[in-house]
Amino acid sequence: MTKLIATDMDGTFLRGDMTYDKLQFRNIHERMMAAEIKFVVASGNQYYQLQSFFRIILILYIWQKTVLIFVL
Repeated sequence: MTKLIATDMDGTFLRGDMTYDKLQFRNIHERMMAAEIKFVVASGNQYYQLQSFFRIILILYIWQKTVLIFVL
């Protein structure tokens, strides 16, 4: 059973133009939360840069060798 999904941002989660399909991700994230699967962003980007991509959604961020956990 999957408990956690982690992704890098640049070149993995984000398109080449630094965007993603927000509606599709919101739908997927809601299903993940219902199944108690955590979504993790692991990146060398600064926290505020990462947070700008997910203004509505609270997730776990791992950036610059630091961990910040939001309890959903």
